[in-house]
Amino acid sequence: APVSGYYNMDDSFDFLIEDFIEKDKKKVTILDGRSGTVLWEKDLICRKNCPNPSSINTVSQSTFLFWGELPTQDNGSVPEDLTANRHYLYMVHPSHPNIILELRNSTENVLAYTTALFERSRHACNVLLTGQPIGSKPGPLTITKQKLKDTISMSTVRRLNQGNDGFSDVELKEYFYRMRYRG
Repeated sequence: APVSGYYNMDDSFDFLIEDFIEKDKKKVTILDGRSGTVLWEKDLICRKNCPNPSSINTVSQSTFLFWGELPTQDNGSVPEDLTANRHYLYMVHPSHPNIILELRNSTENVLAYTTALFERSRHACNVLLTGQPIGSKPGPLTITKQKLKDTISMSTVRRLNQGNDGFSDVELKEYFYRMRYRG
């Protein structure tokens, strides 16, 4: 299902769509809500039962969050161990479209995920439901709430191109850390 948000500076919704292009790969695309034009896209490795994407509004635009794994080499190869329960959560914002923040690298089995605003304009967080893989023996379920600011401070900056954008990793993380969220 598409995830709505504001990537452009206009008042129309834009949409993040995940399209599975091969068995273990997907394309994450953000489309202009008025024209259908591709605004941003990236191919990612997709593991079994990958959680759905989410978005949260900042003051003027939206931050989009999605799960997958960046390819390990420039040739886009898929890692050999696709059975590992590794989940990577990525964050992209239109102010820095050539940067992805890698927020979470988890070996827990994430069953469901969303991003929510708990305190008006202040406390954005990730809410995760973790537990046994689908189809396995029943087991305990855990709901975890993580402040988005905490995950940003521990994130890794991933640059999508080789060009110099003039910002250090520390400056980029600080920029994302200072974002204000709204409902």
